[in-house]
Amino acid sequence: MKGKDLTKSEQKELKKKKRMEQKETARLEKERSEKRDRYVKYAALAAIILVAGFYLLNRDSGPSGAPRITINPTEHDFGLVSVRGGVVMTAMTLKNEGGSDLVINNLDTSCGCTTATVKKGGIEGPAFGMSEHGMNPVGWSETLKPGENALLNIYYNPGVHLDSRGPATMAVWVYSNDPNSPEKIVKIDTNQVD
Repeated sequence: MKGKDLTKSEQKELKKKKRMEQKETARLEKERSEKRDRYVKYAALAAIILVAGFYLLNRDSGPSGAPRITINPTEHDFGLVSVRGGVVMTAMTLKNEGGSDLVINNLDTSCGCTTATVKKGGIEGPAFGMSEHGMNPVGWSETLKPGENALLNIYYNPGVHLDSRGPATMAVWVYSNDPNSPEKIVKIDTNQVD
């Protein structure tokens, strides 16, 4: 009987060992499956990131044939500007880097001390200031063909703020039919002194 008990005991042990092996095999298969799922998720995430990156890098090029405005530079520092020195001016290059006509249809400034014009082919357009003052031209536009340049002239008049001293930053907005950048901003810095 002891032999049969041992055999039963061994059989029990064998069944137990088999169940443990099956559990271990199932656990390993589950780990492999989870690892595969993680790789698939990471690959999908990487693909999404690549597609999004490609889109972001190429979105400024706009639709094929669309106008594309660039301004260079986008900032200018006049440095020290004397109240008694009169108006100071800088020019920035406007360019149509797109495939169809770029229409610049409005300018605006952040302060009455700053005005801006577009100069093309040696002809300077009307002066635009701060639109809230209600003095800006209406119905004006300038067209740049693909590859064509113009100048954005920016004027700062320190006499508008006779009592003002110290650093200040003003902005100029350029509005156009560029579908990706219908509003471009440039900045000028001054440090007004006596």
